[in-house]
Amino acid sequence: MFKQQPIQLGSDPYSSPYKTIGIEECENLYYEQNISQNAKTQYSYVSVPGCRIFSSKTNSAGCRGIFRTSSNRLFSVNGNKLIEILSTGQKIERGTISTYSGTVQMADNTYQLILVDGQYGYILDLASNTFSQIDSETFQNGATHVTCIDTYFIVNRPNSIYYNWSKPNNGLIWDPLDFASKEGMPDNIVALKECNNQLWVFGNYSTEIHYNTGETTTQVWQRYQSAIIDIGCASKYSVARLGEKLLFVGVDKNGEVGVYANNNITPVKISNIGIEQVIQEQGGDVSNVIGYTYAQDGHSFYVLQFMSTQLTLVFDLTTTKWHKRNKVVDDRNGTKETKWQGFYTSYCFGKNIFGDFDSNTFYWTDMNYYQNDLNDGTQTFIKRVKTTPIQQSNQKRIRWNSLQVIFNAGANGVAQGANPLCGLSMLENGQRTANATRYAAIGKIGEIETRCRFINLGTSRNRTFSIEVTEPMPVILVGLIAEFEELRS
Repeated sequence: MFKQQPIQLGSDPYSSPYKTIGIEECENLYYEQNISQNAKTQYSYVSVPGCRIFSSKTNSAGCRGIFRTSSNRLFSVNGNKLIEILSTGQKIERGTISTYSGTVQMADNTYQLILVDGQYGYILDLASNTFSQIDSETFQNGATHVTCIDTYFIVNRPNSIYYNWSKPNNGLIWDPLDFASKEGMPDNIVALKECNNQLWVFGNYSTEIHYNTGETTTQVWQRYQSAIIDIGCASKYSVARLGEKLLFVGVDKNGEVGVYANNNITPVKISNIGIEQVIQEQGGDVSNVIGYTYAQDGHSFYVLQFMSTQLTLVFDLTTTKWHKRNKVVDDRNGTKETKWQGFYTSYCFGKNIFGDFDSNTFYWTDMNYYQNDLNDGTQTFIKRVKTTPIQQSNQKRIRWNSLQVIFNAGANGVAQGANPLCGLSMLENGQRTANATRYAAIGKIGEIETRCRFINLGTSRNRTFSIEVTEPMPVILVGLIAEFEELRS
């Protein structure tokens, strides 16, 4: 006899490292906790926002870093050009640097914008817009990181345990004797970041926290005596800040790589074993992972772009859940999935502005836009995928009569009269490739009674259901209801 009951969508994607146990894929959807007692379920999955063009492509110089100054001016380095992006999307060239590729870090002290590109340092006077290279005889050439605390610009000295700082409010003047060291452990500095007016000094396998002593005539910066942490930074450009949180791809003394966030002065691992397995599947080298953060619609996201592969991982600090993001593009064989297109970001003009990998296009993320603009002016669909935990009943065979997928039906953003579809595929016994996809209607605009229902789904012992929606509509995946019966064998 058939019985009907809900099937859980799964509340912890990528918590398992093994497909045979149930890895729970989650692509272009993020977990939303439903607090209301009247909610249909305790949680749902919401589509990521679409990327709209904010400033159109004029050349193929990809973004190398974005920064918003304290006076709300937005700058980006694309190719070898420092450009300012205005609120209208207009781009103004402000300077030329000597390198064409690699991450560029920026900071400001209200009066000046400083850039380091791994070779030289540069200053833009924010009042006169005068751009100049810092004197290479006194500056720490080769610096990869820069931050500003208490009007001092601070940079790392490459391949060493030392860092240097500028004179207060003047990034053009550097005294070679104004330096301090990461002395608690002997590993070289790979990254610097300010958090809560403290200087986090990241090494290969340890981290220290330094502070401003106030002794301007002697040692301006030094380490808190107890602030030596046995976690290092595995990817120097993965370090990112959001509010009081620092996040980074770290490594412990045993060589185990994970993703960390600080709890005050203590790093806490936020990656689970499943996410760490996903990272290992990228080839093991995480040194070129780039991380950045943004907040939108009540959620705070830490984005990790794996530059050697097509993987984008995102951690939601609000719910502590992970998901993947990607972009669908055309190729000779149809379509393929690549890294998510948002590359570096800063909040400015009331929007989260993102750069582009392959051009000087800039995007902003819009919760009411249900596709992605591409840098050539065309659009592509957002492929949202959620797989369930493995469905089994004491290893008995199960006959599946039907499966109903519950959406926010009838409230979609497709054209009037269009009939959006949901795709369903099934994976048996932990297989990596799903069976052929079936489709059912989600419901036209206003059709709130439409049931997205699949029938005659065969039998299984261990089955994972995979839900897929590519329609240009606001997707909120609420739950599943199955009608099935257990067989004797």
